[in-house]
This record gives sequence, structure tokens and C-alpha cells, in this order.
Amino acid sequence: MSRLVALLILSLALAAPAGASTPVPSAPTQRLNWQIQPGRSLALIALDSSEASLIERFGAFNVQPAQIKLDAGEPYPASVLFPRDANKRIALVWRDSVKRSGVAVAVVRGERSFWTLPGGLGLGSTVAELEKRNGRPLLLTGLGPARTGQVLGWNNGALASSLARVSLLLGDYDYALLSAPARQQVLVGPYLSSLRAVQLLNPAVVEFRVQFGDPGAL
Repeated sequence: MSRLVALLILSLALAAPAGASTPVPSAPTQRLNWQIQPGRSLALIALDSSEASLIERFGAFNVQPAQIKLDAGEPYPASVLFPRDANKRIALVWRDSVKRSGVAVAVVRGERSFWTLPGGLGLGSTVAELEKRNGRPLLLTGLGPARTGQVLGWNNGALASSLARVSLLLGDYDYALLSAPARQQVLVGPYLSSLRAVQLLNPAVVEFRVQFGDPGAL
């Protein structure tokens, strides 16, 4: 080995500290997937939970007593879990309104959430995506100016079974995209998602409700 080559090897060895390696980029943080199985399970929450047990487990800061309206009637006793975190927030309506226990209905609202339905569906899923997964047009109603639409049924499609206990509310659309005749088509329901006006709006899920029992039944 020539003196020049030996000096070159020595200089390279001194330049690289022992154990040094090329830094590896860290993997992107993955979103949590807290899947809800309608009628069966609610990710990390037992269906026989109570407001008291949630406070004991997650702390009073993360559990907020509430009243939730599910229809045109009176609101039901409920608790909001993780009220200050949009990704984690979920409202639980109780079967026993006195003891505030037994999950009857779980309600998730907003733009995004860790809580998901079977197949990864949930907040932000569009009608076009739902229709594709269902394999058939959906039955809808209620789209309009400053209004929330709703999925009424699955038209005997693939989602009819897995989402049988789920109510999906639709929003996040630009009503101004529609002509006057098209607006009339979606004001009065029910109608199919294959309607051209619905395809132009392509509303997304802004709330879903999963039923496990009858609210306030006890």
C-alpha cells in the first residue's frame, strides 16, 4: 500500500466518529383508529360504563356532563369524553338516565376524528365514497341551504348490514353550485345519491350516531 493511500484511509477514519451512521428520517405519526362496531363494541370504552367510571379512568377534566338531542324531542342525559380534543371527542348518551350508565348511543361530530366505523368510514367520508363502498346509490334527504342532510338507507347495498345501527348526517357542501331547478330536486326527499345535484354537491359525513340500546330506557 502506498503512503498516499494509507494517509487517505487514516484521514477518513478520523473524520467519521465511531458508531456514526446516516440519520434515518422518522416515520410520520399515524392517526389512531378507534373503531366502533355498531351494536357490539366501542373501541376503548366498555358498553356498561358509567359517567363515574369514565371520570375514574380518564379524569374529571376529560369527562363533561351534557344533554344531547337525538330527535325533535327532549334531550337525553349524556357525557362528552375528551371534550377539548377534536380528534378524540365523543358523546355518550346513557340508557340509565338516573345512574348515567350503560351506553345507548355514541355520537361523533366535527371534521375529523380518531373514532371510525367499519371499513375506516367516518367523519369526512363523502357520499361518493359511501356510494362506491355500498355498490349501489344511497337513499338521502335534507340537503339544502344551511341544512344538514341524512342517509336514510343503503338501498340493499354492501353497507346495509355493517352500518344498520348507524345514522349519518351530511354537510360540508357548497349549495351555490346548484342551479335553481337542481336545488328543488334536493329540497324534498327522499332521493338517490345518483341524482346529478347530489353528485355535484358530494356532501361529507359531519356527524354519525351509533346505537347500542335505547336512550333513557331505564
